[in-house]
Amino acid sequence: MSRLNNLNNRSVQPSQLRENWDATISDHVIDLAWSPDGRYIAAASVLGPVTIFEGRRRAVIHAFEGHEFGTMSIAWRPDSKVLASAGQDG
Repeated sequence: MSRLNNLNNRSVQPSQLRENWDATISDHVIDLAWSPDGRYIAAASVLGPVTIFEGRRRAVIHAFEGHEFGTMSIAWRPDSKVLASAGQDG
């Protein structure tokens, strides 16, 4: 079987994956970030939008426009209460 690489560039065998789920985002995802408490995953899109999913329900709980010239990176505060984003709009 082929090997998969996760976001931290560690090798993962397909048999090691615990869960797989699909979500629809209307743009190319440039960054993903799990909240430190493991409850949420945020996805940043090339054209700007940022979407936050509740992990257990696999449901969108919030979406915001993001950056006018594209979102480049996202990161959670250690307490999982704030999501920061960086974009190309300065």
